[in-house]
Amino acid sequence: MSKSSGLTMAVAIVLAAPVSGQSTLMPSFSVPYRAFTQSEKGVSVSFPGGAYGFEGVYGVGRSTFDLRFRGGILMESVSNDIQVMFGTEFRNRVITHSEEFPFDGAFVFGGGVQLGDVNNFAIPFGLTLGRRLDVDDSEVVIVPFVQPTGIVILGDVNDFFFSMGFGADFRLTRSFDLRLSLGLGDVDGLSVSAIWVQ
Repeated sequence: MSKSSGLTMAVAIVLAAPVSGQSTLMPSFSVPYRAFTQSEKGVSVSFPGGAYGFEGVYGVGRSTFDLRFRGGILMESVSNDIQVMFGTEFRNRVITHSEEFPFDGAFVFGGGVQLGDVNNFAIPFGLTLGRRLDVDDSEVVIVPFVQPTGIVILGDVNDFFFSMGFGADFRLTRSFDLRLSLGLGDVDGLSVSAIWVQ
């Protein structure tokens, strides 16, 4: 990736409007393409303001699209209330970088629930933009990204969130990814995922 493309990505991240997360309302966002050939599985730990969540993640794909399934629990750090959450996310590659536009892009859509003292159904939809950066003389690959996302909330709370997630995926070996993402605004927080790919 050229220096000008890297600078453009940095500016996009800095200028991004703040906001929230994905199908389970965790601040876990996506790069524009999948890292696996057959499947991926792993764990995700999230810290959405005043709480912490633990999720298992499993993904499968075909052609330009993939499906990811996630499920786990969310614990409120003050009240110790526990929410059960699970969701599905669909991602389809729709943009390939060119001389005119330096990023790859994918449409992201999903659905998920949080069940407990408060029961909500979330429908996120958005566009993720990013670009692979190869590290010289290394198998490490870094993919910084930005993902504006709208989320329709139905249930005990009826609302609409607009969010901007940003972060980076780090391919550390041929079979292991470390993924970091951040959401600010309606649902803010940090998410860290350890993912094994095949």
